Amino acid sequence: ISSANDYQLIMSKAGVIVNREDRAVLIKDLVQKSASKLDARPNLTIELLDELTDIVESPSLICGQFENSFLELPAEVLSTVMQVHQRYVPLYSENAPIDFLSLDAKNKLIPKFLCISNGLLSAKDVIRLGNERVLKARLADADFFLRADLSITSLDRCKKLNSVTFSEGLGTLLNRVERIKWIVENLFAYLDFSTLEKDESTKAAYLSKHDLVSEIVGEFPELQGIMGGYFSI
Repeated sequence: ISSANDYQLIMSKAGVIVNREDRAVLIKDLVQKSASKLDARPNLTIELLDELTDIVESPSLICGQFENSFLELPAEVLSTVMQVHQRYVPLYSENAPIDFLSLDAKNKLIPKFLCISNGLLSAKDVIRLGNERVLKARLADADFFLRADLSITSLDRCKKLNSVTFSEGLGTLLNRVERIKWIVENLFAYLDFSTLEKDESTKAAYLSKHDLVSEIVGEFPELQGIMGGYFSI
């Protein structure tokens, strides 16, 4: 490189897009065009786009797929595995809810994903197969953990909170849940709740932390609270 003015052009000829914004725009364009061809809506978050932009120098797009049977898992589990752990872009059907992190999004995913690659185009098929194998293993783990969690009731899971220390001097997580429940019960004196609403509120307070000791949240901590909602239905 004989001149700084020639830097970006020379690097581009060598397959490196130096400008970060150019890489981000290219990735967004690749994702949108590919999703459109599949009649799908990509869940490309700002955080994921930022990470993808910073880990590739010459982005190209690969479309992979996974087994339909994994669609039985909650959409949030699938999305977390793909986005957070594998840096893939999940694809939702066009009529999926706008709020991706919603219980209403269940079963709205399609069995495909988008992967931003930094590899040679000639190795595209090999890279796709490798990513599909990795995703299959991760989803199989998630399915195993979820099945294990569903084998016990939410109330039984709450009892396990007694074996987890919340904070020194403040007891266990079960002690914390009991305090939350006590606060809710005391608030009833100031709220015009029906008997049913009081019962449901008390139960919700008691179950508010039970997914912290679930297998699925132990493996995927990003799902805490979300999985508690599923277990409590």
